[in-house]
Amino acid sequence: MTSSPTHLNQELDCFSIEEFCRRHGISRGTFFNLRATGAGPREKRVMSRVLISREAAAEWRTGSGAQLDSTMKPAVGVVR
Repeated sequence: MTSSPTHLNQELDCFSIEEFCRRHGISRGTFFNLRATGAGPREKRVMSRVLISREAAAEWRTGSGAQLDSTMKPAVGVVR
């Protein structure tokens, strides 16, 4: 049985910035704004890649980082 790429992504222990944004319903621009203000998730660099662990994503969701600033808008088309 072959796993589809979507199935494999659900099994990952780390997310790329793209995967993190998609899973959390934020745009890349919002991610980089959060990072610039220190409100983004913890990141790990592996060679030239930036990865966000499942644990760091969970911490971000339960911490103040997940609270969007009132001046920031969620990605277009995101249902909350």
